[in-house]
Amino acid sequence: MNQAGTVVDHAPELVDAVIRGDTPLKTAFLETDRRRKPSSKQKPKPKPAQPSTVAVLVADVRMTLQKAKASELSESVLKDLASSAARSTASSETT
Repeated sequence: MNQAGTVVDHAPELVDAVIRGDTPLKTAFLETDRRRKPSSKQKPKPKPAQPSTVAVLVADVRMTLQKAKASELSESVLKDLASSAARSTASSETT
């Protein structure tokens, strides 16, 4: 029963041949088992990143970039204000 379940779950295209008697269950099971287990020469394929993980990473990068941009703007505005204040102070002192 376990072999039949394995064939049904992992190689449904072999089920009809087993039912008709064209392929013995053991042969179908061995073929299914061979397909399921990668050979030692084959490297298992890496799993693709989960969309949720990618979305979280993208959101984190965007937030970091926005913070950096805001920080740069804040720094730039502060420098402008400081230089304006310095000029204003210098001009009021000369008058």
